[in-house]
Amino acid sequence: MNISEANDANRVLRHLLAVRQGTHTAADGDVREAAARLAGRVNKALHAGITPAQIDAGWDVR
Repeated sequence: MNISEANDANRVLRHLLAVRQGTHTAADGDVREAAARLAGRVNKALHAGITPAQIDAGWDVR
């Protein structure tokens, strides 16, 4: 994991914790972009799993 990926993972994890606690401390767009970048790296490494397109398509669905 490089520094950029670590920052993205940290951003997504902080957002998940904020959601669980009922407080949203991270900007939604920043977290979405971080999640999409991580999905791209994971999908490339595993040749499977969630894709950035799936993040984009499902992000606003609640």
